[in-house]
Amino acid sequence: MVLTGCRVDATTRVDVADDGSGTVSVEVRLDQEAAARIPDLEDQLRVQDLRRTGWEVSGPDPVDDGGGVALTATKAFSSPDQMA
Repeated sequence: MVLTGCRVDATTRVDVADDGSGTVSVEVRLDQEAAARIPDLEDQLRVQDLRRTGWEVSGPDPVDDGGGVALTATKAFSSPDQMA
């Protein structure tokens, strides 16, 4: 018997320039099995609130490592107090 499971990974990245500005990015990756469980993922995503508050959302896009997909949300900030 072979046991398998879906895998979803989320990564948050914060890049800050010398002047205190920068970007916050969140990437969510679904492996092939997880992506297959939601074949209409693009239609089911509800990202309007993110976009309305200044986030740029891309994906789901195929990833090169075996049939999974990735989604990314990125938002710029002009000073460190805007990171939150």
